[in-house]
Amino acid sequence: MDNFNPVPSGYAPKNILVIRLHSVGDVALTFPYCSSLKKMFPDCNIDYLAREDISVLPASLNIFRQVFYINLEPLESRNIFNKLRKFYRTFKLASALKKIKYDVVIDLQNNRISRTIRKRINPVYFSEFDRFSAQPASVRTENTFKNAGLNIAPLYKMELNARLLSKAKDILIYNGWDRSKRIFVLNPAGLWKTRNWQIENYVRLTSLISYNYKACFIMLGDKRMLEKANYITSYLTRDLINLVDKTTLAEAFAIMQFATAAVSEDSGLMHMAWVSGIPTLTLLGSTRADWTTPAAPHTFTLNSSDLDCGNCMSPKCKYNDVHCLTRYSPEFVYDCLKKLLS
Repeated sequence: MDNFNPVPSGYAPKNILVIRLHSVGDVALTFPYCSSLKKMFPDCNIDYLAREDISVLPASLNIFRQVFYINLEPLESRNIFNKLRKFYRTFKLASALKKIKYDVVIDLQNNRISRTIRKRINPVYFSEFDRFSAQPASVRTENTFKNAGLNIAPLYKMELNARLLSKAKDILIYNGWDRSKRIFVLNPAGLWKTRNWQIENYVRLTSLISYNYKACFIMLGDKRMLEKANYITSYLTRDLINLVDKTTLAEAFAIMQFATAAVSEDSGLMHMAWVSGIPTLTLLGSTRADWTTPAAPHTFTLNSSDLDCGNCMSPKCKYNDVHCLTRYSPEFVYDCLKKLLS
């Protein structure tokens, strides 16, 4: 049975629902295609459904009429009662969405919850995300729209709420940005040690950037980034704006719009950078490059796919040296960044 039924040529949808429940990066990478969809059908009502704690991200954009959310219990609390509560929430939300009469549903999650919602809505036209092919998530996302008969190309320019952008600018200025310096985002946020470039390398990299550019550096993220941010701050007392654990997710997304470039490990912030059209140099380490590599001309990715042990997806390096990332010197990374910026 096909997992899509495409919109016929010449048909103009009235109501479209896009579903991507989690995570931050996966939700963010849907935005260039949603922006393109809105440009193709400016009179169409496009709504979005995400997990509750991530819903602020699509809500920060002007392209969606309404952003719905669902509260999903954390993994550690998935007992029978929570499963029943989750089923009740899913069915209740699906019943409410059914009343809106969506003619197209783009299911970019394709799990039990999203399929239940889509089938309850029962749109005439729909498509489901390919979860397992060895292609970047951005390619599979684009294919999901195309399978729905929506032949769009990504637009890497985010239309954020003007008030949010103004607040982001105020945060930057309040924390020392003089508006004459280019902003470089540093994001050593890889979840595991096998996704971490040595923290000392970031300090050396800032010296190389500052030698050639009038630059300041920004760090964003949650509490788990504090130790790394404090380390880099100890070396860059003047030129680093440390906003770790000081902004909301939406504010961080808005602040990203003022950046000249980002150097990032595999994380949600990396996706937020490249979908915004910002030159993004990505250090993937043990991450599967075929799934995660940003598919856009304004990105450059250093990954482990050329190694026998590459794309291992392991939190611990079997050689104990994470050589998929330690082999890259700050000088080499800077040269790659300079080419990307040129």
